[in-house]
Amino acid sequence: MHGRLFLHHATALEQQTEQVAREAAALATEAAGEIRLGVFWTLSPFFAARLIRSFTEANPGVKIRQEEMSLFDLADSLRKGVVDVTLTYDRGADSTGLDFVELVSLKPMVVVSASHPLANRDCIKLSEFANEPYVMLDGPGSRTYFEALLGEGGINPPISYVSTSLESVRSAVAAGFGFTLLVMRPPSSTTYDGGEIKTLQIDDNVRPLKIVLGFRDNIHRGVLLRRFADHATSFFKSIGFASS
Repeated sequence: MHGRLFLHHATALEQQTEQVAREAAALATEAAGEIRLGVFWTLSPFFAARLIRSFTEANPGVKIRQEEMSLFDLADSLRKGVVDVTLTYDRGADSTGLDFVELVSLKPMVVVSASHPLANRDCIKLSEFANEPYVMLDGPGSRTYFEALLGEGGINPPISYVSTSLESVRSAVAAGFGFTLLVMRPPSSTTYDGGEIKTLQIDDNVRPLKIVLGFRDNIHRGVLLRRFADHATSFFKSIGFASS
């Protein structure tokens, strides 16, 4: 009788020990894994390198494999499981089956050449540009967003220049091709070709664009992805951005 009771306790203790070992192994796996991160191409030069560096310094056992994509490709790759998480905008692509963690809410701005008659203003209304030519950033998903903003502002300006490059758009504006709308603002007002631009706040109730982390909806997020989401939230606050 006592022998059977001892065996029962010994077996239970062994099972508990094995369970602790399994949990420890699972945590160790989460601390030393790989995250496949998809990044929207216009966000990458502003945030990706510093975000990845700061996370991997805090989690040296984790490798982040980054790939830049369009808004459409990011959403599709996330749904198919090609990437684990995306750094992207909250609109511009089909979000069916996706879940988002908001990081930053940004208001778009008008960009004009430094010699533009309105360049000395701090803020403007979109209606003031109703008859002026527009320089279009034509990235997949970006054009749809900016065309919608122009429409909501009640204007349909003629398009004078089109580029998929953010810096080419800025250079065209500096050269006098017209104005543009942008969400991301490089720290320098000097363009690659030496031109000068001015950024103006919009004095209208325009829709903000949110930078988010995207995940597949209803998919279990392990410790590693939750840790990355928490880190990204803290990272954007630390560099002067906070979700509103």
